[in-house]
Amino acid sequence: MTALSFWQPYAWLIVNGHADVDSRTWAPPAKRLGTRIAVHASKRKLTRAEFKYFLEMMNDLKIKKHPRDIADFDYGKVVGTVIISEVKKNSKSYWAVSGYFHWLLKNPKKMRPIAVKGKMGWFPVTFI
Repeated sequence: MTALSFWQPYAWLIVNGHADVDSRTWAPPAKRLGTRIAVHASKRKLTRAEFKYFLEMMNDLKIKKHPRDIADFDYGKVVGTVIISEVKKNSKSYWAVSGYFHWLLKNPKKMRPIAVKGKMGWFPVTFI
């Protein structure tokens, strides 16, 4: 399976079914559309300001069950999988950033986190 790293809290949001779009400056290769990828939570830890913003988002979106501390997130681990169903530039999703490619995500699956060294871009994982 192919993996892609995401900063927290986005890896958590994706595998828990809260984020249905990933906004990126580049489009995925056509061969990735319709395929399930592993969601890797990068080792980069949230800052206090980012975590405060995350808590504000959870309140605005009325998501009650979520990590309560920066340390409650997994880092440097594959945390689940998701399907990249299509790519648009005009998604109306809360997560869509104007001017970016909107990777539409569906059927997220959480899994027991497994430590994996991440990489930039796509990288293979063999345990799934």
